[in-house]
Amino acid sequence: MVVAAAAGARAPEPDWDAGPELDPADAATPEPPPPAARAADWPSFGFDLSNSRNNVNERRLSPRNVDGLRELWRFTGPSTTSTPAVVGDVVYLSGWDGRVYARRLEDGAEVWTSTLPDLIDSSPTVTDTRVFVSDDNGAVHALERSTGRLRWSQRIDDHDEAHLWSSPVYIASAALLVV
Repeated sequence: MVVAAAAGARAPEPDWDAGPELDPADAATPEPPPPAARAADWPSFGFDLSNSRNNVNERRLSPRNVDGLRELWRFTGPSTTSTPAVVGDVVYLSGWDGRVYARRLEDGAEVWTSTLPDLIDSSPTVTDTRVFVSDDNGAVHALERSTGRLRWSQRIDDHDEAHLWSSPVYIASAALLVV
């Protein structure tokens, strides 16, 4: 799974420590997928902003070799309805136990685990420095990609029954996080 390089420079990633600064006018700007560190990356739900679920640059898996796939490792964590994100050599998963897990792609060994206050059923979105997830209490959370440390949480819907089912989407050129 690979993200194709887009023509032109992308905007630098914002200072996420300051919390989200969202400009609705920027949401209409078309943008290529988030940056990828290697050919097999899958940084967010649906792969890209078009939700194509297709990595045209992934060349290792084909109809000729798919029957040779074998299990490398198994994650026996909590139930989840999300799909993992894969960036670099790390797999990022979220669970109904309110945790986000980072596991080494090669063998499933723990890189870090971060505990958040509520159930998470969104797929993680991974950028150069952050991992974003949304929860069942109307909040979006930003974790430090390298350590899992919580950088900020923002409740964006204060209704008693708020539940953010969708996965956060990062639009690099606008430095915009959409939920």
